[in-house]
Amino acid sequence: LLADGERGALIGPDGAIDWLCAPAWHDDAVFASLIGGRGVYAVTPRGRYVPGGYYEEGTLIRRSRWITTDGVIECRESLAFPGEAGRLVLLRQLMA
Repeated sequence: LLADGERGALIGPDGAIDWLCAPAWHDDAVFASLIGGRGVYAVTPRGRYVPGGYYEEGTLIRRSRWITTDGVIECRESLAFPGEAGRLVLLRQLMA
């Protein structure tokens, strides 16, 4: 789960955002693959990988991790907090 007080996003085990409502909690989903709908936002390695991840202690900052045959890739991600009504800011920082 990523959240900013105005909306939320659900991240699957592979690091893809599978569900996101915007601009607010009560609005339609922009990404809805979690429930069989359309749309997903994914940043993943090409080829084979083993996914994983964790939250930084005491935060809603998620670190997705992919182990590939060439190394380890991490993505630090969150929704900017505090959120502004009508404006979603998704932060993603990739480290290889």
